[in-house]
Amino acid sequence: MDLNEYILKDREFLHYISNQLVVTQACAGYLKKKLDSEGSQLSEKDLEKLGKLNTSVKKIFLALKERKEFVSRHRQS
Repeated sequence: MDLNEYILKDREFLHYISNQLVVTQACAGYLKKKLDSEGSQLSEKDLEKLGKLNTSVKKIFLALKERKEFVSRHRQS
């Protein structure tokens, strides 16, 4: 496998992981918003954990985005 093939495979993998994180982030955000607005029976600690989940997913998504940009910049012409 040459470098360009490796980079292409890396980008495909990063794209796949990014898509899964977008779904996770959307679901966590939706649930937090719904639970906050409906005065759910979840404890404040549970809502805090859900907020941390959403923050963590955002950080992972940003790290993947940076990696995708790095890989794109180092692709051979």
